[in-house]
Amino acid sequence: MKDAETTVKLMSEDFHQYGFKAAMESKCNPEALKNYLDGIYGRFFPNNQLSPDATREFQEELKQQIINVKHNKEQIESGITKTQDSIEQNEKLLRSCEQEKIGPVNPKESTTQSSYISYFIGTVITILLSLYLFLFYSSTGSSALYGIEHLNDGFFNPDVISIAQNRGGSALAFVLLFPIIFLAAGFVLHIALEKNKAEKRNIKSLLTIFLILLLTLIADSIIGYKIAKGLHNLSYQEGLIDLPWTFEMIYSDINFYLVLLLGFVVYIIWGFLLNYVLSTPHSKSRKNTNENKESPDIYKVNEELSRWQAELDNAERQMVQMNHRLKQKEHLLTQIEAQNLPAFAQLSVLEEIIREFLKGYHSFLSKQPKAELIQNQIKTTSQKWLQEKQKLFINP
Repeated sequence: MKDAETTVKLMSEDFHQYGFKAAMESKCNPEALKNYLDGIYGRFFPNNQLSPDATREFQEELKQQIINVKHNKEQIESGITKTQDSIEQNEKLLRSCEQEKIGPVNPKESTTQSSYISYFIGTVITILLSLYLFLFYSSTGSSALYGIEHLNDGFFNPDVISIAQNRGGSALAFVLLFPIIFLAAGFVLHIALEKNKAEKRNIKSLLTIFLILLLTLIADSIIGYKIAKGLHNLSYQEGLIDLPWTFEMIYSDINFYLVLLLGFVVYIIWGFLLNYVLSTPHSKSRKNTNENKESPDIYKVNEELSRWQAELDNAERQMVQMNHRLKQKEHLLTQIEAQNLPAFAQLSVLEEIIREFLKGYHSFLSKQPKAELIQNQIKTTSQKWLQEKQKLFINP
């Protein structure tokens, strides 16, 4: 039992130095070790009892230990209070998390169902508008490039593919590939819009969006101009109008504005619908990812609660040990003050003195040749000597 961990700092330092000098004087001779140990015992334990000076030193050290134990006990009590507060906070947070998991139906669920319906409708409209724009640009592109053969055909001809087949392979290829330019530009528009959302008003993305819309407007204007001019010339050739085509007529020609309305305006609507349809799955994916990141919160709270609970259990065990140690030391101090120092306390002082002496002894021995062999002999000699002295305290 180690109720006296040290006698006094000066004593510890003296015996450490004494052990070093003893090893140096005896040249680490194991046979001479016993004489040094007997000298220590005779100095501090005359008549097999701890000397009055050593007793007073032990008493002062014990008082200081009691003060330290009480201070540590106060710190542990403070720690227990803080830990209990943390546990209470985590339990409230855990109940809150569980309530969110199993609580009433979230009103956002109806919003989610509505968003699925909107997504489905948007997808259907986008597909139909894609087919419409494909046919529109096939027809208007063919009319602008090859001209309009009959006035009654107009500029929007659903039979444009069959007409292109009659004109040859190059005409068919043009009719099929020309709309792809506008559809591809719509996809680039979607990418630019997504990048602008992610980076919050990215200049390059905004410039890309502006250029795509501007080029589409220019292309539709050129197509509209060519179609308006072709229809006007047909009407002039058939004698329906008196004046030949001039550029200024573009501003009052209804066909020009119809091409812009049915082409460019619809294209803008289609472009934003395409962005909505293509971006919504990614948004849901990100939302699910965020929910997955948030869902482990309840596990984090549980882990934190378990950690605090473990700390509380450990602190309570320390408190029990502190109370037990404090009672022992206070009882031992009472006995010392009554000049009735127990044998185990005297033995503890002796063991501490010998321990400090051997530390000094080994600090010199470690630098010598064959140190390991001599250390074993020193250990055996010191253990046998201490066992003989222990009998004096157990059976005085």
